[in-house]
Amino acid sequence: MITVPDINQLFSDFEKRQQPIRSLDKVRISDADYLPFITNYKGMELCADIILFDYETCLQENRYLAEHYPDLAPAVWLIARSGQGDEWCIDRKTMQVLFYHHEKGEYADLHDFLPLPVKFAGFVQLGLVIRQLEALLDAEDIPAAPLQAAY
Repeated sequence: MITVPDINQLFSDFEKRQQPIRSLDKVRISDADYLPFITNYKGMELCADIILFDYETCLQENRYLAEHYPDLAPAVWLIARSGQGDEWCIDRKTMQVLFYHHEKGEYADLHDFLPLPVKFAGFVQLGLVIRQLEALLDAEDIPAAPLQAAY
């Protein structure tokens, strides 16, 4: 059975950092659900398509974005990558999660990102639901297509 994780218990199974990040001056986003994650928890693979960055990787990736794409960097904040090289960001205005498909090549502008109609907490819930589905598909000896269609 697949269940949607309780939003209030979202990070309960995540591995905590040894030392929480105290200064947020380098984190250039104000999402109320993202900040507790990035400052208190290690990066983690929610599922094959969502690998959340830890604090250090997040700063490194966003620094690279700012150096190489200075027109785009003020609009998005990189938060995750997929196992295939796709990227996940937060739109700094709307706090909505955005998806960037790696086959598009170099970033051009914000219109190249596909909006996902959720904010960070909903995105984490989605990743955890996908993880449950992947586990179910791996455990059950049934064809994947009918199970995927059901969910």
